[in-house]
Parts: sequence; C-alpha cells; structure tokens
Amino acid sequence: MRSHILRAFAGALLAAAVALPAAASDAPFKEIGNTTVGPDIDVHHIDVRGTDGVNQIRVCVRRAMVRFVDLSVTYDTAGLEELKIKPRIGQGECSRNINLRGENRKLVRISIAAQTVDADEAVLRVSAR
Repeated sequence: MRSHILRAFAGALLAAAVALPAAASDAPFKEIGNTTVGPDIDVHHIDVRGTDGVNQIRVCVRRAMVRFVDLSVTYDTAGLEELKIKPRIGQGECSRNINLRGENRKLVRISIAAQTVDADEAVLRVSAR
C-alpha cells in the first residue's frame, strides 16, 4: 500500500516537472522596450533594468523592413550574451522566440545594431517572457 502511494506521489511530481517548462513557454510576451531605427547602421541600447524572470525575448518590426547586424543582452551579473537573429525582418513581422542562456535571467540592457531597408524609419519593439 505504501509503495503505491509513493509511486503515485513520484508520478505526480514528475508530471508537474514536465508541465512547468511547457507552461512557461505558453506565457504571453510583454513589451519591455522599444527603439526607432533609421537608414544608417546605429547601435541602440534599450534599458530594461528590473526585467526579471526572463527566459525568451523577441523583436518585432513596425513601419519598414529592418536589417539586423547585431543583437545582444546584458545581464545583471555583467554577463553579455550575443544572440542570433534573422538578418532581415519585414514590416509587421517578429523574430523567432529567442531562448536566453540559463533560466529566469535578470536583464539590464538589450543592444541592437540595425538599419532600415529603403525607408526613413522603423520601430523595433522588444518583448520578453
């Protein structure tokens, strides 16, 4: 009898552990910052201090196509992570959901080097979950 209870308890714990990552990946994205880019390549730093518990980010583009040169995240531990992003993202589109190294990271800054393609201005919106 006792072994059946222990097996049931262990099974419940395992099911909960498996469900947690899925639940985290289903959480909605929340906008944490934005910047405006122009036709010249420039590095834009978005201050996101206080953004804790983040596992993924994504970048969405508004108004014009954007060419990305670099994307990086600075953590509260002074660690820097270079992230991969598509070289071009069109108006109204978003990057893939970009997984961050580690778990529940505390972000300080997101740096984006980018320029518009055949337009004067585009808005980049960075979201996290």
